[in-house]
Amino acid sequence: FQVPELKPGGHMMDVRTADGSVVKISAGNEQDLAKTLGVEMVQNMYK
Repeated sequence: FQVPELKPGGHMMDVRTADGSVVKISAGNEQDLAKTLGVEMVQNMYK
């Protein structure tokens, strides 16, 4: 599983999901997004 690259100042983000597809996320609420991604990453790491 690849950690998404967070580009500072970028309003769009490419997030590579566990199955390899790339999802574009609009960083309207970056803090909530980071929390959600962080939780998902931890869950994926410890599956």
